[in-house]
Amino acid sequence: MKKITLQHSDLSKVNRATILNFIKTHKQMSRADLVKKTKLTGPSVSRIVQSLINEGLVSESGVGESIGGRKPILLTFRPEGRMVMGLDIRPQSIYGIICNLDGDIAYEGDLPLNMRMTADEVIESIIDLAESMLRKSKTSRRRLAGIGLSVPGLIDHQTQKVRFSPPMGWRNLSIQQPISEYFGVPVVVDNTVEVMTLAEKYMGSDVSQGTNNLVYLYFGPGIGAGIINNGTLFRGSRYTGMEFGHMTIDLHGPKCRCGNSGCLEAMASEKVLIDKVNRALADQDLPKVQTIEEVALLIKEQKVDLRPVLTEMATYLGVGIANMINLFNPDVVVLGGWPSALSAHIMEETRRVALNRSLEGMSEGVQMLTSQIGERSVVLGAASLIIQLFFKGELALNVQERM
Repeated sequence: MKKITLQHSDLSKVNRATILNFIKTHKQMSRADLVKKTKLTGPSVSRIVQSLINEGLVSESGVGESIGGRKPILLTFRPEGRMVMGLDIRPQSIYGIICNLDGDIAYEGDLPLNMRMTADEVIESIIDLAESMLRKSKTSRRRLAGIGLSVPGLIDHQTQKVRFSPPMGWRNLSIQQPISEYFGVPVVVDNTVEVMTLAEKYMGSDVSQGTNNLVYLYFGPGIGAGIINNGTLFRGSRYTGMEFGHMTIDLHGPKCRCGNSGCLEAMASEKVLIDKVNRALADQDLPKVQTIEEVALLIKEQKVDLRPVLTEMATYLGVGIANMINLFNPDVVVLGGWPSALSAHIMEETRRVALNRSLEGMSEGVQMLTSQIGERSVVLGAASLIIQLFFKGELALNVQERM
């Protein structure tokens, strides 16, 4: 087997990322501690630390306790040393944020789109919004680590092309290249559920951030999944491969929009839930609802008994979760979409079904919770596309490398 070796420049980036991660994780560390933890030489650690200080990513924040000799100078991570842009691209609008490396939002902006716009016109609009956000937030391109883009549809991760986006009407579109060339920074494209998965890993609950094996399941108009496996976003050979919503739950179930029958999406999507609620309302001669927020209000006001509907939906959620537990053996399963809004009414039954239907050893210790990130999950996830690469040393840590 051919031996794989790292080039000096690649090894340098890995070492820099390793040191930066240790400082970030431990809050405060001395140079001597870094030498012990990383097994790098003292001069190498000192050189890298000084470079990170010069770039504004690390600061000296005081002195620690002496164990003999001089007191060590403590180092602290500065998340504002680089800023990241995340953009959520939809047919009707673009919504964006600029945040630091901890995901703290410094600026938000949006721009409406016309459904009749060509792809080139949408790309021009993306550039216009991004330029405006940088200007208004007073963020220089030197401080911008990169731009993450969320696009609904199928993304080829080898070429970064949008292979097919039904909502946008795009096929084989290179959206990444013109934006990267314009701003001179890395640009990464991914689909909506994948970026929401990253948001959970990097900016979600302490439980989500503390694991390297997480399953994120989104239940909206459609149903999708994202997997963090050993700390890395799982992908197929070219695409995500996680068409979780089209997993067959009932061979004789209702027709799905994909053409098959009994898909999870045809049985547990937001639309299905609302349809079931409206049938229950019709039996009581009550007006229909159109949103999950209205369903939550109905439950609160107890105008109609929705327990049978919620129990049925929780059963389908539990079956879907059990399948994912048996396939991927995660530490954490996070539910987004309508289960987040109705968590108090469905999670107990969902957990019961999931644990009963998954293999005992596979389900042991699995935590199940609903997403708490809220409406910004997509843009935060888009920003996380850049943040994860930054901390892996796969982006230029030194701004001088791209000047």
